[in-house]
Amino acid sequence: MEKLKQLISHISSISVELKKNNQPVNPLFSYLLVILGTVQLVKLLNKSYSDLLYPTLKRLFYFIFKRSHRLLTKDPFLVTQNKEKFVLIYGATNHMGQQTAKLFAKYNYSLILVDSSLDKLQKLSEELGKIFPGLTDDHGFTSERIKIININFAIWKDSTSLEHKIRETITLSMEIPIFVNCISFLNEWQVCEDKLFHEIQFDQIYQYAGNTIIGFTIFFNFFSRLIVHKKQQSCLINLIKKEVKPFDRTSYAMALLRVLYFPFYYHTLMERMNLMHYGLNKYIDEVCENAAYGYPLLKNFSVIIDSREARSYELKRLENKLNLLRY
Repeated sequence: MEKLKQLISHISSISVELKKNNQPVNPLFSYLLVILGTVQLVKLLNKSYSDLLYPTLKRLFYFIFKRSHRLLTKDPFLVTQNKEKFVLIYGATNHMGQQTAKLFAKYNYSLILVDSSLDKLQKLSEELGKIFPGLTDDHGFTSERIKIININFAIWKDSTSLEHKIRETITLSMEIPIFVNCISFLNEWQVCEDKLFHEIQFDQIYQYAGNTIIGFTIFFNFFSRLIVHKKQQSCLINLIKKEVKPFDRTSYAMALLRVLYFPFYYHTLMERMNLMHYGLNKYIDEVCENAAYGYPLLKNFSVIIDSREARSYELKRLENKLNLLRY
């Protein structure tokens, strides 16, 4: 205790004296500079911890204490075990969602398919049952290994009934180690992409944002509850559509021609720009990154896919991208 008092008295006796033109500056100004410098130093140390030190310690922890699992493995024993594991695919009926469902079905995972259209979900479930007979039971039904949830978050209002609807399909006893988010490839995206931002109607904005932001938040919240309850290693895979920027649409040659032909009002020409898409990707990135900090057993992966290739993306290309992931 005595040493602590001596340390405090020593710190309080420290004085900082600044001089300007060989004239001492007001001591209050000196102490203010010390306080501001200390605050900036603490911010810098905090940023270094969150950006560099914490991820390094997390990887070291996984390397020493945890055995990682390959996302896609051809080991017959592990493939057999995948039958008990469910993969939750949000946005399953768009092209990328369908390719993702086929990929995980190929490796014998059970599936939970989530989207707003019941007819499309049932059609996809039947198609998967025909391509992969292992997903069907003795009577040819897929209800045991392929669960479907049809929810349109743009029109859903009652949170209580929504919770009950999800719990009808997803229970705490189910092992769901993988969450795949494909919702940024939904069809309403093309409506927002083909128009200038000010030309989009409010109902189109609500339809797009409701299913992408609200829906993802609700299902990821439910997924994180399962992580906390089971304390299991899990991973989140975001299939992100690359933002289309103005210079992606116009080549340098075309931009030069515009300057030559329209030198006086070139600055008034406008390009289409999906501002909602920028906001969506930023929001999902922030949520997933902070979730990975909060839950050490969760690994977050982002796979960026060019929007111009989204409708023709092949299963083999997606398999090559996900083949090296471990969680």
